[in-house]
Amino acid sequence: MKALSIRQPWAWLIVNGHKPVENRTWPTPHRGDLLIHAGLAFDEAGLANVLAVFPQLASVLPARYDLGGIVGTAQLVACVQE
Repeated sequence: MKALSIRQPWAWLIVNGHKPVENRTWPTPHRGDLLIHAGLAFDEAGLANVLAVFPQLASVLPARYDLGGIVGTAQLVACVQE
């Protein structure tokens, strides 16, 4: 099975259905199930941005994020290039 490494909190947001789009610079022909791997690094600025733009998520975000392993799955349904 294919996997995609994503820094937290983005990995958690994808796995829990709060982030339906992931931007990458490269296309992929893969469609279907995809493992979501949380990298070892945490994006503090990203979390601050999420809370600033979507303050309602503060009540559902975890106090602690898993790092360095598979945290769930997602469906890759399309790949769009500009």
